[in-house]
Amino acid sequence: MPRIPVRVEPYSSPSKQHRHFKNKRDQILKALGKASYINGSHFAILWVNSRGESESYASDVFQAKLTDWFGPKVLHDAKSLVATAAHDGHADRKFFQDAAADRDNIDDELEPEDQVKKSEATPNAPVLALLPPAPPELHRSFSMPSQITLSTDRLPLHLETALLSPSSFTEYKPLIIGSTPQVSAFLETRFRQLQQMVCKIVAKAWIKIIEPKKQTRYPYNRGEESRPDWWPEHVRHKEPDHLMKPERISLLLRMLRCGKVPVNRLELATAEVAAYIPPDKTNLLREIYRVAREEERLRIGEIDPSTKTLLLQHIRITIPLEQ
Repeated sequence: MPRIPVRVEPYSSPSKQHRHFKNKRDQILKALGKASYINGSHFAILWVNSRGESESYASDVFQAKLTDWFGPKVLHDAKSLVATAAHDGHADRKFFQDAAADRDNIDDELEPEDQVKKSEATPNAPVLALLPPAPPELHRSFSMPSQITLSTDRLPLHLETALLSPSSFTEYKPLIIGSTPQVSAFLETRFRQLQQMVCKIVAKAWIKIIEPKKQTRYPYNRGEESRPDWWPEHVRHKEPDHLMKPERISLLLRMLRCGKVPVNRLELATAEVAAYIPPDKTNLLREIYRVAREEERLRIGEIDPSTKTLLLQHIRITIPLEQ
């Protein structure tokens, strides 16, 4: 089969421009998230697409600053620059429009990685490459109330400092790794705290790693008869978006513990979509992975069932608001 040539000409079709933008955006965010997880770097990025719509994303460390850094003036200036560039480049692009107008109607003109497969376009396909725009909370500044309760083992520096004050207290609870009911209860609680928007993103990321060719080997549209062996028996074989909340949590628990891939590979999978996950939920995921890694060590005999890990139950910090 002849190789499909890489496209080098601009698209004249607005719909194809936008589809190409979304595809490349998600590829870039995935690469940035993976790099951030592996090498400790962080990113904040602003896009203005051909429609003049702006989108901003960041790694968890920078998400609270998105609104400050990309405020109304920056967005207005960015959109104005894009509009000016589009107007100035219209004459130059006309040649490409005339030359490629007919070819734009042929899907084969897309680069191989830009083509949207039919299986990916169906509602049941577990595809992360076509994620929806980030939820609104990723674009809002973070405000600190006077009384807060956090569930995390990794706090910003100003909150760590606040812990030293008499008006705060920290409570830790030991978790016995060999106690399956105790660990299960903890993990279920954390998954509920993640909220379902994040659970859907995480579930899709994990499925893609555990079963890379799932849509070919175990398609959702064949129902229960195509259920993979690692899928929980009491959970319907449906795309995570269409499962009930208890089913989705059961599926997450099974994938986390099934041993098909190492826990650190699941963690990398969520790092690749970190730009879509609010920073407070990222802290909950860290706790989930920390406990899952201990369970993994228990399964391979590295630790004893009586091994305990201390988990931060809650922190109450009283911080006076600025006058």
